[in-house]
Amino acid sequence: MIWKCTYCDHRRERKPNCICPNCGIVFAGVGTHQKYKILKDYCYPLSLIMRNQGFEHCFIDACAGSGKVLGLNSKLIDGSP
Repeated sequence: MIWKCTYCDHRRERKPNCICPNCGIVFAGVGTHQKYKILKDYCYPLSLIMRNQGFEHCFIDACAGSGKVLGLNSKLIDGSP
């Protein structure tokens, strides 16, 4: 069975573990999707609270990866850096 990267169309005999060897795109697993959901559900409301209290703030993801990842549905999604 031939695997094809949906980002760069690189083809190979089997799917690589987590990174396309041609373009370097990272394949997001279930845990990555859960992390992004938690960040989305937590950071936006907290940011509103901080802004309404007059605090300058920024969020740093200490476990950030690449800027874009290939999601489970084979679509490119924003990462968390």
